[in-house]
Amino acid sequence: MENGNGYISIQEMARSQGVSTQTLYAKIKRGTLEAEQVGGKWMVKEDEVANQVDNGLVTQLQSENEYLRTELTEMRTMLKESENRKDVLLLQMHEKLELITDQTQPKGWWDTLKLRFSQ
Repeated sequence: MENGNGYISIQEMARSQGVSTQTLYAKIKRGTLEAEQVGGKWMVKEDEVANQVDNGLVTQLQSENEYLRTELTEMRTMLKESENRKDVLLLQMHEKLELITDQTQPKGWWDTLKLRFSQ
């Protein structure tokens, strides 16, 4: 891959990174890739190749990080909603249990007497 002088050609870099030469020329034009013309051919320093790979990984990791943060926020929201539903269900169950318990418990001395003699 190395040309012997610390440079590689645009074609070699494109092959090694799996991108087109047009992409690399566009990066040179934008100033995001440093390259020099050597003997009429665009050449890139080897350390610049490593920088481009590192920058690509950083960009990819930042994108994945943002995706995971979004997923985490959504999961937290779903968990909170689930906890709220659980609390509502528990409250409803408690209220129904109180109603059932109230119906089976005697209210006064007359209900107590009726309950004893009906058994």
